[in-house]
Amino acid sequence: MNMLITGFRWMMVPLAALAGLIASFVVIRPLNSAIHYVLWETGRQMPGKMFLLYVLPYDGAVAAVLFVLFGTWAAPTNRQMASIWIFMIGLIIAWYCVGEFYSPEGTPNDPIRVWSPFVGTCLGGIIGCILAHVLFRPRNRSATVV
Repeated sequence: MNMLITGFRWMMVPLAALAGLIASFVVIRPLNSAIHYVLWETGRQMPGKMFLLYVLPYDGAVAAVLFVLFGTWAAPTNRQMASIWIFMIGLIIAWYCVGEFYSPEGTPNDPIRVWSPFVGTCLGGIIGCILAHVLFRPRNRSATVV
């Protein structure tokens, strides 16, 4: 029975990581508003290039931290190794989803890669791994309290 519960919890790890990604949208909204206020307080529209350079790296970092932490929290055992694997999987997802855009000046089949969102996402994933290692470290069960 214990093996069945452990197997079920391992199957829930990707869903928990996805829940962290969805939860990041709740956190990202006020962050984007704060960035807009600080950089463009006059109410003008933010240029597209500035959006890529200033907003998307922070969005990706928050999403990566929550992706790693939620997935690690759901892991039943060996959470530190799980956080590294979740980070690596998130890195692959970020490579395919973040930072590749089609420029109006370029050819339709030739995307350009914008590095700032990808770098922000990677740094957020590293911070998420560090936090997971600190928050979910194994406890010393051999110590007794007198």
